Amino acid sequence: MGNNGKSEKGKGMGKDNKAVKESRIKYFILKHPLLSAFIISFFVILAFFVFYSGYSKEKRALDFSLLSKIISFQDPLFSSKEINKLTALAGLTLLSFAFLPGPISRIFPKLSFLLVLRKPIGLIGFLLIFIHYYISFHGYYYKGNLYNALFNNPKVIAFIAASISFFIFFLMAITSTKKAVEILTYDRWKLLHRFGYIALLLAALHFIFMKSNEIGLFIKPIGYLVLFIAFIALSLRMYELLKKGKNKK
Repeated sequence: MGNNGKSEKGKGMGKDNKAVKESRIKYFILKHPLLSAFIISFFVILAFFVFYSGYSKEKRALDFSLLSKIISFQDPLFSSKEINKLTALAGLTLLSFAFLPGPISRIFPKLSFLLVLRKPIGLIGFLLIFIHYYISFHGYYYKGNLYNALFNNPKVIAFIAASISFFIFFLMAITSTKKAVEILTYDRWKLLHRFGYIALLLAALHFIFMKSNEIGLFIKPIGYLVLFIAFIALSLRMYELLKKGKNKK
């Protein structure tokens, strides 16, 4: 009896501690949404720097000498290319994260506090995508030449997918204010931001097209995580649409 009492008490204390931790996390996110978004973004960028930039395809393992090579800029072209890839992957992941709180909060109402992260995480993700798009188009890929990007480009489908995706995300970014909602009206604003799921799909397809050739798909292991997170975001949206369709019937 005594031991059972202690056991039950221990379990109760464990649940209380968990609840306290969860409430602290919730409070911090609600109190500091922008800081929370920066912290999440920092760890996302760090994860891709270590596990994507630091992964050697030849060795099929982590090679930390690659990281020092990138940081030191011993080879400026190599470093800039790797940083460009890093901004693309981190940006796509953060944009995928920005689409998750909406459906998650509707499925799990207790997690509705995550909604405050949508805007800051989405804007940070767009900033990284903007850097990637600018460097890719004006830098070593197309040198700012639209003709070459469209007509002398074996990856033209990837470029078109990225351009449409970028344009939609750009419109979403510049209309992410209350003033924009007033100007557009809520219904038009909502319709525009629903196109974000199309942009997310096109961004994921762009990544797949860029990493594909006649032989197959070549992506570093953590790269599949990027696609998986985007797939989850898109799947949750599809689930909601199907559920609404069934309810109407």
